[in-house]
Amino acid sequence: MSKGFIYALLNPTMEGYVKIGRTIKDPNERAKEISNATGVAQPFILVYQKQFNNCIDAEKYIHNFLQEKGYRVSNNREFFQLPIHEAIDIINYIYNEINENLGESVFDEDNTEEKELGESLYEEGSKYLYGIDDYLEDVEKALVLYEQASELGFGLADIGLGLIYSSGYSNKKADKRRAINYYKAAISKGEMLGYYKLAKVYGASNKQLYNSGADDQYYHQDNAYKCWNLYFDKLLEANTIDATALKEYIQFNKVSRNEKRYCWLIKKFAADIEEAIRADNWVRDVNDLLNYLRELSSYQE
Repeated sequence: MSKGFIYALLNPTMEGYVKIGRTIKDPNERAKEISNATGVAQPFILVYQKQFNNCIDAEKYIHNFLQEKGYRVSNNREFFQLPIHEAIDIINYIYNEINENLGESVFDEDNTEEKELGESLYEEGSKYLYGIDDYLEDVEKALVLYEQASELGFGLADIGLGLIYSSGYSNKKADKRRAINYYKAAISKGEMLGYYKLAKVYGASNKQLYNSGADDQYYHQDNAYKCWNLYFDKLLEANTIDATALKEYIQFNKVSRNEKRYCWLIKKFAADIEEAIRADNWVRDVNDLLNYLRELSSYQE
């Protein structure tokens, strides 16, 4: 289920038109994003919002209803030509008629089309972010594509957005709070990698772990441990493993509580973890960390 909002936007430069769409985030933030992305002369104004149990299906139902009434400007656009008061009345009418049933889709389809589109947008966004193939590196373009994929419920897009804001990628200013929110959004969409990324944000501000200039504002040892534990538990449920994550876990654990947990797992994948340690140029003392790896590997739980 994709609980979220249906919103109605107006723009002073587009008289007589209403933009009706959906979002799982704050509609005010979505209005700002659309204004920045479209490059219009004046920003969009949020006029109305309504929360639905399943905003994806609700948007489809509303758009189809408006199209049947002849209000839709173009089949592939979210713009409709009607008075704003009538748009609000229609949103409320559909809310009252079907909202209670939208927890279970009013459509027979399983949103496969949205998932595929979300994945496609995410992949294209990653090409812009990293300059893959013939794509020129463009962080702003990547942000727009990731946001679109996120709106379609593709959790890895939120991971990408969190990565950009957690590290201040390229010319973007780092915003740890925003990154945390994106990683939490990824988790809500079933993307367990969000736990790993959250653990890094909560733990990476530890001055002992990285450098004296680290920012302690978001350092939260308990939250970091909880996220590591949740991530590894999810991996074990899926019968898979992440040696790089285990490497980063023991780095964090070494300077934090030094818990003797997951030692059997560390022992089982010690060779892979050692390879990850030796390949990481950011490890401050390779031999010291390798000795700690051996210590954990030999611990009898």
